Amino acid sequence: MIPIQVVKLFIASLTKPEKLSEAVSLKKSKVFLYLLFLALITAIPSITQGVNVLNDFQKVSTKIPEFKIEEGVLKTKDAEKSFIYQTNSLIFTFDPNGEQSEKDVDQHAIGSVSSLALLKDRFYFKSAVNSYNFKYSELAGLKNSDYGDLMGIFSMLHGFIIGFTIFMLLVAAIIETLINTLLYTIFANLLCLLARRTMTFAANWSIALFASTLPTLFFAFLNSFGLFPPFQTQIGLIVTLFFYYYAIKSIPKNS
Repeated sequence: MIPIQVVKLFIASLTKPEKLSEAVSLKKSKVFLYLLFLALITAIPSITQGVNVLNDFQKVSTKIPEFKIEEGVLKTKDAEKSFIYQTNSLIFTFDPNGEQSEKDVDQHAIGSVSSLALLKDRFYFKSAVNSYNFKYSELAGLKNSDYGDLMGIFSMLHGFIIGFTIFMLLVAAIIETLINTLLYTIFANLLCLLARRTMTFAANWSIALFASTLPTLFFAFLNSFGLFPPFQTQIGLIVTLFFYYYAIKSIPKNS
């Protein structure tokens, strides 16, 4: 059951930031519960995209023709044209002819849609926030039959892989939320000194955590639709400090 006081502070974080000073009276367990809530909100865009990519990856696997890796180069049994196959969350490029580059794959990417490419001499993957690539020379002897075996295992463990992916993304979101809240709290301590208030680090942590609710919800909403504005951390910091200042204005100044 969600504590009533936490619900009230959540509403205040969106409508009446001056009441967030009440967060200092919360027990540590309730503060941690709210941190997990914000972490879950933060993770939703990544979880949605991750699950969609894993599901679409199974569809893509049926489109790959027979191939092998020789001398660090992708080769097909028969002459095959390079092609691009797109699903709702994944753009797959198969290019044994060297017609595409990593730059070309990047240009094909649309919004939050990830790109997976088997290029002539390397494997390349790009998501909305990261990209990875490695040369085939590191995978000498790989054949599509080996790939098929891997896909068979993937199909059998599909549910487990999705569950594990969600778990890892949640852990990453918790770490991200902890780091962001620590950053917000450090600046909140400085603002507290400038405003001539006496607050403990723990008290500032609680207020800053609730004060970060609005930017967390806002950017999670945008990210869910494939929109990734620049300087999200910096904007989140400014909004959080603005709400934090409103929260501590009711606290008497040092004499």
